[in-house]
Amino acid sequence: MSGFVEVSTDMSGKPFTAATFLQQFRKSNSDWWHSSNGTELCTWVFRGQSDQSWGLVPSAFRTPKFNKLSPLIEKIRKNQEFGHEWFVRQNDKFKQAAYHYYACYEAVREFYQLALEIGLTDKVINLSDPFGLIGSTGRDRDYELYKFCTHEIVGLAQHHGVPTPFLDWTRKPEIAVHFATELPKDKKLTDIAVFALNIGSNQSPIRPDVYPENILSGYILNNENKYKRLPFEIKFDAPAKNSYLAAQHGIFTLPKSLNYYFASGEMQPLCEYISIKEKENTILKKFVLNKDEVPNLRKLLDRDGITEAHLKPSFDGVASSIISRWNY
Repeated sequence: MSGFVEVSTDMSGKPFTAATFLQQFRKSNSDWWHSSNGTELCTWVFRGQSDQSWGLVPSAFRTPKFNKLSPLIEKIRKNQEFGHEWFVRQNDKFKQAAYHYYACYEAVREFYQLALEIGLTDKVINLSDPFGLIGSTGRDRDYELYKFCTHEIVGLAQHHGVPTPFLDWTRKPEIAVHFATELPKDKKLTDIAVFALNIGSNQSPIRPDVYPENILSGYILNNENKYKRLPFEIKFDAPAKNSYLAAQHGIFTLPKSLNYYFASGEMQPLCEYISIKEKENTILKKFVLNKDEVPNLRKLLDRDGITEAHLKPSFDGVASSIISRWNY
């Protein structure tokens, strides 16, 4: 058994159509539910991507071609603060990872400060300022990253397009399907993917004596009916402080492969990491749909009331929804 599997056919072995693909992602589908002691719980979360070739890598840690932080990373690389002796001794891959790491903080800092400057005070004033935690090199990288990500301003920035260490997921599979059908900027359709991740039926702080309490580990029952820790971390934010998070039924995951990241200079995609670390249970599934079926899928979602306007409740969301109808 593998921790990660890819699926492109329905139960009868035929390639997915728009209808059978959407049927797979009804939340009532028993595949997504776990029963224990007479209680049912949906233990899976979902993520849609409009190009099935993209890896599951947080936006802040992607390669330069796909990383909005690239210009900021270059500015940080030239910053003399990184010239002290300890950092100079590190290899080039470690240094490059540290630049990415520090750029995460700077991006969210700018988002926070400009929001205050233009009068969005009521939106961010109750979100605590985490920026006194920032280190300059990543020497204490695990602790600093987790401590920083506990703050809800990071999730708010993520939902408004700022690259962060998060991968965002939804508890409602139809919403993930919607995001997979978003038309790329070049309007060239590709095969799409929806990922399903089992976050387990039990979550608890990873090490409350060392790490922040609201960074959680998920656990799944193994073949011996004992709880086994999953190879990623989980972050829940308060929906009341993030309207997009509320509308999208969102949660976040954090990478657990930081050691690999600083050793290689690249963040290992979650699919690869799970394939290596988990052999006993399938905890990540990737469902692929042919690009020719995407327009039909988008229409079905529209009929079900799963649109940009519903998931990003604003006038921008309304405009985006009606414009997308013209393209499909």
